Amino acid sequence: ASRKMKLRVYPNMSGNSTVDPAGKERELEERGNLSYRSRRMYLACSREEVVDTISLDQLIQQLGLERVDLVKIDAEGSEETIINAISKSTWAKINAIVLETHDTGNRVKTIKRKLEEAKFRSVRVSRDRRVPSNVYLHARR
Repeated sequence: ASRKMKLRVYPNMSGNSTVDPAGKERELEERGNLSYRSRRMYLACSREEVVDTISLDQLIQQLGLERVDLVKIDAEGSEETIINAISKSTWAKINAIVLETHDTGNRVKTIKRKLEEAKFRSVRVSRDRRVPSNVYLHARR
């Protein structure tokens, strides 16, 4: 069954739309790489929309997949929520994960530990040279 969630949509930067607008605001503050003018432009015309969501477990089950070669996650602050909702049986079907997140709190350490607990043999962490707060986790079986 799908779950309804409130999504903050940023039309001027739609790839940053999120279910955690307060977290996105904190991240912008911490990064400090947006001028006041850019920040106003980013936030202009933002709106809230209610959207239907499903878990990765539900998606894989609905598609009838026995194996998934690669899962790519870039969920603007919801990475931990997604990772924590994956069942053991779904983890077993996933061969590799590439995940983009932001280095706030213990997020990277927590996600890395969860991937290791899911029995990925190789978990690598790298940073985006242009935007150091962007962190990529690559996990393979």
